[in-house]
Amino acid sequence: MAVSKNGKLIASGSSDNTIILYDAATYKTKAILEGHKSYVMSIAFSPDGTHLVSGSYDKTLKIWNLHTLECVSTLEGHTYLVNTVCYSNNGKKIASGSNDTTIKIWNTENFNNEAVLTGHTKWVFSA
Repeated sequence: MAVSKNGKLIASGSSDNTIILYDAATYKTKAILEGHKSYVMSIAFSPDGTHLVSGSYDKTLKIWNLHTLECVSTLEGHTYLVNTVCYSNNGKKIASGSNDTTIKIWNTENFNNEAVLTGHTKWVFSA
């Protein structure tokens, strides 16, 4: 679960493969985001509040535009499920951790994988 920096949105990911966005003032559903093929394990709002990243058991990350509510990119590269995702403080990078024991760093301008951090011998649960 995640709360937007401005406190207006709450987002949750589920084993039903969806993300639900809630209005934090009314607690009503604003949108349901669909596109992952398996459990949504982790979500994070971009620092400017315009995007949401999600990580899933389907081995992908998805970038969601919060104005259009559409997936603008699917990031592939992990060889096993994605447990955790987060944005850098300036919003220019995304980190993802996986059961493939790696942490991947992604550029948010072109969505390229810039680095693979290794060293863990077991699953990565927090990035």
